[in-house]
Amino acid sequence: MKKSIIVKAVLALIAGVAVIFGAITISKTRQEFYFPQAQVLTKQSFKDTQKANEQIYVLYKPTCKKCKEQMPNIKAAMNELSKDTGINVRYFNTKDGIPDWFNDAFPANTFTGIKTPYLIYVNKDGKNQAVKDAYVYGKRLDTHQAIKDIIKNINEAHKTNK
Repeated sequence: MKKSIIVKAVLALIAGVAVIFGAITISKTRQEFYFPQAQVLTKQSFKDTQKANEQIYVLYKPTCKKCKEQMPNIKAAMNELSKDTGINVRYFNTKDGIPDWFNDAFPANTFTGIKTPYLIYVNKDGKNQAVKDAYVYGKRLDTHQAIKDIIKNINEAHKTNK
């Protein structure tokens, strides 16, 4: 009888640890892909952001291994960049593909063969023009170095616009 109580206690302890580990994993996954509503790209927010001279869009998929791995670094870097430059950053979940309203605003083949996480930087160079006619730069953000490189490039482009 004593042995069965110990076995039950050990099994309950293992089950408890598994539940806690599962909850932490789910919570961590949700945090990686949680963005304030103001940072989520929607059809309406895309329409609104097109008025700005510079725009940044980060495309991701919640199931993407590199997205899960790099999103904390991407979010931290983009928050800092946005604070320093005033450029709004919008995050876009592409698990269902890229909708026509987004795709059609860019030059042909902008999204051909891209892999997430992917950043699109639009710079109109102070001109009143459509996104399609503006300078558009894209880069996969699959490493910490790639994130650092794009931040440097955007900062330099932003400074020349002032």
